[in-house]
Amino acid sequence: MIKAFNKLIEHLYFKQEGNLALYDRLTGVFNYNWFNLIGNKRYIDKATYVTVIDINNFKEINDTYGHIHGNCVLKQIAEQLSSCKEYDDSINVVRYGGDEFVVLSDSNPKSLLDSYIENSNLISFGIVRKEKYEPLSIAFVKADKAMYEYKKAFKKKHKKRA
Repeated sequence: MIKAFNKLIEHLYFKQEGNLALYDRLTGVFNYNWFNLIGNKRYIDKATYVTVIDINNFKEINDTYGHIHGNCVLKQIAEQLSSCKEYDDSINVVRYGGDEFVVLSDSNPKSLLDSYIENSNLISFGIVRKEKYEPLSIAFVKADKAMYEYKKAFKKKHKKRA
């Protein structure tokens, strides 16, 4: 009950118009500050799946089509990741920085992400299960490493097809 009340107060305070302390202005999802300030407190005492997501070739999108289109891609990714809450209400989406997002969830989001990126090379992701009392920052590093391994395997797989 107290956790739910604290979550409500947190939401009401930090979601106020113009309060960008914990929300990304462009996408409307949580930001790096939330991840470090609130996320660590909220998730420290439970096992959680930490998923790091990176947009492949994002620099090329910005360089070819311009930053306005790049921003549209970021907004669309954030919106689609946030829509996963329909299937798992434990999901929290964070724009960690640039074109990198983090999804925190009670259950493994791999099947949701697999269906999202099926036949697409738009994103790469890495998933780790954070153990109880493990800091989010440690789990983030592990998931980030897994994401780069996924990205490398994906490139290798698609290079063979070409």
